[in-house]
Amino acid sequence: MPRLHRWLVLIGLFMMASPFLLTLVSRSSLRSNGAWAAGLERRVDSLIEVGQGGTSPDSAVIAMELSAAGRGLERARRHVTRAETRLETLWRWNGQGPLLLVAGAILVFLGYRVFRFEQFGD
Repeated sequence: MPRLHRWLVLIGLFMMASPFLLTLVSRSSLRSNGAWAAGLERRVDSLIEVGQGGTSPDSAVIAMELSAAGRGLERARRHVTRAETRLETLWRWNGQGPLLLVAGAILVFLGYRVFRFEQFGD
């Protein structure tokens, strides 16, 4: 079983790497949700055009599909907004990125000090 200093260093390094991973995940989420929203916008536009084409026997089905696509589009836009907000606030001076970097550095330093204490008693 690893000693305390190993756990402190390992957790500290993970905390120091996590802001960069969060940036990658947020960018990927923004890209995929943006594509999802764009596809849903095209679907809503095409359903509106089909629905305005006149009275058809499938107008109830078109209205139901339009309603479902509209709800999905709202959800996709919320996801895009959330990813944009996360990217904007992650690297502010008081954001999650600097906080995780500093906390990780403190844990690495504490792990080093515990190791030195175990080895040399100072």
